[in-house]
Amino acid sequence: MAKTARRHSEPPVSAAQSAATFWRSIAFPAGLILTLFVVYLPAIRAGYIWDDDDYVYKNPLLSSPDGFQRIWSDPAASPQYYPLVFSTFWLESRLWGLAPMGFHLVNIALHGLASLLLWRILRFLQIPLAWFVAGLFALHPIQVESVAWITERKNVLCGVFYFASALCFLRFDSSGPAIRSRRQSLLYLASLTLFVCALFSKTIACSLPAALALIIWWKRGKLTTIDCLRLLPMFLLGLAAALMTAWFERSHVGATGAAFDLSAAQRILIAGRAIWFYVGKILWPHSLIFIYPRWVVDPRQWTGWIYPLTAAALLTCLWAFRTRLGRGPLVGCLLFAGTLVPALGFINVYPMRYSFVADHFQYLAAPAVFLLLATLVAWAGSRLSLNSSITTTGCLAILAVLCMLTSRQCVQYKDEPTLWRATLDKDPRSWTALNNLGFFLAQSGDSDQGLDMMRRALVINPEYAEGHSNLGAFLVSRGQLDLAMRELETAIRLDPTLSGAHSNLGAALVHAGRVDDAVKRFYEAIRLNSANYDARFNLGCALAHLGRQAEAIEQLQWVLRLNPAEREAEDCLRKAMSDSTRKPG
Repeated sequence: MAKTARRHSEPPVSAAQSAATFWRSIAFPAGLILTLFVVYLPAIRAGYIWDDDDYVYKNPLLSSPDGFQRIWSDPAASPQYYPLVFSTFWLESRLWGLAPMGFHLVNIALHGLASLLLWRILRFLQIPLAWFVAGLFALHPIQVESVAWITERKNVLCGVFYFASALCFLRFDSSGPAIRSRRQSLLYLASLTLFVCALFSKTIACSLPAALALIIWWKRGKLTTIDCLRLLPMFLLGLAAALMTAWFERSHVGATGAAFDLSAAQRILIAGRAIWFYVGKILWPHSLIFIYPRWVVDPRQWTGWIYPLTAAALLTCLWAFRTRLGRGPLVGCLLFAGTLVPALGFINVYPMRYSFVADHFQYLAAPAVFLLLATLVAWAGSRLSLNSSITTTGCLAILAVLCMLTSRQCVQYKDEPTLWRATLDKDPRSWTALNNLGFFLAQSGDSDQGLDMMRRALVINPEYAEGHSNLGAFLVSRGQLDLAMRELETAIRLDPTLSGAHSNLGAALVHAGRVDDAVKRFYEAIRLNSANYDARFNLGCALAHLGRQAEAIEQLQWVLRLNPAEREAEDCLRKAMSDSTRKPG
């Protein structure tokens, strides 16, 4: 009689194991997302702020019939060539129109997804307190600028693809040099595809292959030729995207002029100070400002060299003691500094006109510092023999404090006047905030206070070309043409590449009856920025007035292709076409 094989039952699952599984699979992700939406409730109710007009509610690409196609095919049609970002705006504008709440909700959801992907990466790498790192990333107040500012969809969308690409690559790499299965090949292709999506969201993603190389070195202690070959396509794609963005910032966005004429020594000083500035804001998130004061960088002052020298000394010590301390601290510091490289002043980007630092610049770099902090907490808990529940309680207390700070920071993003007033409360000499708040108030009807603020901004910074241009544009609207043209000519003298100043001067010349001169200015504005919508519209009307109907029709059709709802352009085009077909006599 045959014996029946004995079935071995699985060992019973303990209550602690069940609780841990529940926490990992359901409770933590759901709790984090719910907390995120509660903390960002003030941002959900907020409106539009600076640059949101160009990106969203006044962006003609979102309403144009061929807008989606132009988002991808015409780099000059958008303020920046990040086609995935503008594609999301295009889609959302068709789902719920231009109501800002929908765009805010999507930003928060993307930030939450990026946080969970980061958590999955850290769990895959077996990092202690991975949930705490993800919570810091999700709930720290330095992230408010990236989440509450609709224009910074660039960061949160890039973050999702960046972390998703990293997770796919690490899963692919975990199988070692063995022959790849079909699943592993798909993971590699998915990683490359997601990386391209990250680059199409924001070029800061170009740092990913270097970050992956550091992680591989940390885990295995070496980088093989095979590792380098696997990462080579990413490096090449990232380099191509970086070069394109650098060219675009210089030739299209306007990252040129005296504000960007910095020596190599100045750029090193900026980079060193920026690294420590960002670390300081993570460790002590006090007085976060939308636009920080622009530093005066003088290589002749020895104190400025403390920042880069101490940063270099720290990395040198961590390298020298990597055997005793482990490779982790060195890799964490290199991840932080390396991810920040595109925003450290070595490459000209337009925001450097106002400040060398911004909270949203360190969105993808901050997890490296959060990781070091979590590692330090875990190490301290182990050294002090603390119960895991005590460590968890302490981490939750830190997150609770950050939630309150983040919610309070969100209030500043209610609308543009609130944002600029909050900036001025912390930096009364912020000439950018003074000028922008003044221009907003002037357009809203409080012309005297607005005019006073714009003039105060120029007293603080007489070299502020955009400030002279804004003041000139406002004076045109008041009919003070002589004063307006003086301000606009000053703006062009300070920055001959400022397309808006040429366009505004053209508008002043039209009002003064000098239409021929105005046309030259409009053409120059378009040469400097082919996507200058106002310049093309005004040029079309001016050319029609001069009887140059063929040229007028070309410009006005461009305007209507982007914005079919522009009734004034449609009327002007209809008249130009009628005049062009009218026979003389």
